[in-house]
Amino acid sequence: MRSCLLLIVFLICFAAPPAHAQYDSLLSRITFLKTDFDTNYIRLVPKDWEAHLYMQIKYNSFESSDKGGKQNIYFDPLTNVSLGGGGSYTNFSLDYGFAVTTNRNDSANARGFDFITSLYVGQHIFDFGIRRYNGYYVSGFDSSTNSPFSTFRNDIVTANLFVNYLYNFNYRRFSLNSSFIGTEIQRKSAGAPLAGIFFQYNDLHANSSVVPPELEYPNNKLLPISEANIWSTGLIAGYAYTFVLPMHFYLTLSIVPGITMNAGEVKTDHYFGIGNPITVSYKLISKNAFGFSSSHFYGYMALTSDRSWVRLNKDEQFTNDLGRWIVLLGYLIK
Repeated sequence: MRSCLLLIVFLICFAAPPAHAQYDSLLSRITFLKTDFDTNYIRLVPKDWEAHLYMQIKYNSFESSDKGGKQNIYFDPLTNVSLGGGGSYTNFSLDYGFAVTTNRNDSANARGFDFITSLYVGQHIFDFGIRRYNGYYVSGFDSSTNSPFSTFRNDIVTANLFVNYLYNFNYRRFSLNSSFIGTEIQRKSAGAPLAGIFFQYNDLHANSSVVPPELEYPNNKLLPISEANIWSTGLIAGYAYTFVLPMHFYLTLSIVPGITMNAGEVKTDHYFGIGNPITVSYKLISKNAFGFSSSHFYGYMALTSDRSWVRLNKDEQFTNDLGRWIVLLGYLIK
């Protein structure tokens, strides 16, 4: 936890506005932070204060499937639709939201903690998140009747920690800040190659196998997993592009695949390690937005997704999907 706090402090300092020219020069040497934008493509919005309202849906689902994809079991937590508001001063912001509805009529005592933040500083892009969910809805096809089956398991608990870093190679002409923060405006259509690294930890605990008896097929190759601890790290690289549309509208699309090295252990009737000593799999990150941006008002509808795959053995694959839908309306105050 101490290392996480140090990371957050570092990122805040990273984003802090320079007090004078000497400090700005020192900051650029230490952090490789450049701000010499091409003003034909990017315009900075002078503002001190900002206020916004938002509605969002976050999800943290996972699934287990056999090698041929013939048997799939899906695990979905209780998902909240949240409304909230917030504001910022220079580079510091604060939001507060509350749940207004869920994806289930009965919450079945499901609980969750979900914290995600992103930081866009010049050519540097950071994503950081901590999530913990208690209680999952398990669904698939009943092995005896081949009909849809779903049940709630309050003993399934997951925890997730992730840090993603991407470098924007065309920062002078392309800005993700303009798509998701609003303090910059993309004046002409442009794109950029992105590349970086990531770290992720996934933890799963249950009192018994996460595969219900109703979903156990005669030739079942899915492991009766009751615990998993998986560490993942790797390289990611892709491309993002913003289409500047008439009347201050824009569309941003991105796709960033990656190569993942996984290590850890899984418990069935005994513990065993993943890989020998690691497995290699893949990952896919995507940030997309459609919005409006001007000197005072901005807003967008956005979908961000972070999906990773882990091969547990030669017959089974574990897939984890982190994502968020958000609709936001903001006002910039000079």
